[in-house]
Amino acid sequence: MFGWVGKCVAGIEANVGRDGLFRLRAWNMFDWAAMETPADGAVTHLSCLAAQALDDVAELAEWLDRRAESVRWRTTAAQLRESVNRHLWDDGTQAYADCLRADGALGAVRSQQTQVAALLAGVAQGKRAQRCREIVAHAPEGFVRAGSPFFVFFQLELLARNADGRAMLELMRRSWGFMLREGATTFWELWSLTSGRLTRSHCHGWSAAPTYFLSAAILGITPGRPGSRIVRFRPAPGDLRSIRGNVPTPWGWVKVVGRRSGHAWNYTLAVPAGCRVEAELGGADKVTFR
Repeated sequence: MFGWVGKCVAGIEANVGRDGLFRLRAWNMFDWAAMETPADGAVTHLSCLAAQALDDVAELAEWLDRRAESVRWRTTAAQLRESVNRHLWDDGTQAYADCLRADGALGAVRSQQTQVAALLAGVAQGKRAQRCREIVAHAPEGFVRAGSPFFVFFQLELLARNADGRAMLELMRRSWGFMLREGATTFWELWSLTSGRLTRSHCHGWSAAPTYFLSAAILGITPGRPGSRIVRFRPAPGDLRSIRGNVPTPWGWVKVVGRRSGHAWNYTLAVPAGCRVEAELGGADKVTFR
C-alpha cells in the first residue's frame, strides 16, 4: 500500500504554491458553519490538515525504513506550518484567519474551527497556541462557533490529547445528549437546522465520534507500537464513578472495569495471552490484571 500513500502525498505536494500554502479548487468544507473557505483561495485548515497528514505518513515511512520519504515529507510539513504562521495569522484579532483570498488579502472570518486545526497540526505554538485554546474554550464575539457533530470530532481529539475526560464528557453530554433528548436512536448529521427541522440526515456516520472516543480516550485503550502486542492504557474517566468496556484487538478482547474510590481509581484489566500493557495512571490509581 505504500506506493499509493506516495501518490496521495504527491497530490499534496503538487498543490503547494510558491507562498508555501496548500490550495485545492474544491468545496473546501470543514463544518456546517459560516466559515470562509473559498474554492480559489488558500484555506487555512487545509494547509494545517495537510501538514498533519504529512507527519502521519512520515511516521509510517519510518516504520517501514523508508527514511528518504520520511525526511522529505516532514520537511514539507514543516514548511506548511511556517507558511501558515507567516501568511494567515492576524495580529489584530490574535487568531488565524480562515483563508487567504485569491487576491492576496486576508479573509475576514475567524472561527473556532480554524484554531482547532492549527492546534491539532502543531501550527500554533507558544503564545499563539495559548490564544487558540482560549478561543476554542470561549469563542470571542464575532467568531464562528462549532456547527455540526463532524467538527466536534476534532474538538474531542484536542481534549483527548490532554486526557481531559471531564471536558470530553461535558461536550458529549451537551451535544449528543440533545439528540437523545429528542428521541434519537441513530447519529444525526446536524444538531438543528434554522429551517425548523432538527437535522438533514437522521443516520450519518460523521456524527459517530463518541463510539471512538469513549473507548480510546475515556476507557483509554489504544494500540502500542506497530508489530507489537503492546496495549496502551491511559484512562480519562472525568467525573464518572465507574467505567466498563471491551475493546477488540487482533489477539482478542481487552476488558476494562474501573471504579472510583475517593480521589483514586481502581482498575481491573483482562488482556489476551501474550499481550503487555503500558499503563499511564494518576498518582493514586491502581490497576490489577486477570
